[in-house]
Amino acid sequence: MVRPKLLRILIYLSFIGSFWNMFVGLSNALSEPSIERYETFMANVDQIDDGSPEMEIMREQLSVYISNINQNIVNFGAVEFMLNAISLIGVYLMYKNKRIGFTVYMIVQLLMLGSPIYFGSYSMLTVSITIFYAFFTMIFFALYSSQLKYLEE
Repeated sequence: MVRPKLLRILIYLSFIGSFWNMFVGLSNALSEPSIERYETFMANVDQIDDGSPEMEIMREQLSVYISNINQNIVNFGAVEFMLNAISLIGVYLMYKNKRIGFTVYMIVQLLMLGSPIYFGSYSMLTVSITIFYAFFTMIFFALYSSQLKYLEE
């Protein structure tokens, strides 16, 4: 079957993104919490700190988020690895023209939206990160939805 160009592009982008993120998750799962990682990141944040009250709030939330992610890096990485591996299965099924692949892929993408809040902390920063990721997830959801007619039941 000849796939429409948009569906082909979406599948390739999803494959590349899921594959890349799967290995990032694996890398995180195999690493250990590191105070140096945290200190290096916060030193970079301090370079852009302008001393405003808003920046101080953001710096505090970022510090808590990075500290929590750093402490939970193994679990965070393992969950990201697992979800992206399942996402790859969904992409493969869509590549094989199976509509169930779309369902698998989208459920996993929605589950991944909760990772920053679950492993990081609940703050305006993590909600903002989640909204940022949700924006792209919804774009892919809409584009894939327009291509469902080309996938078999």
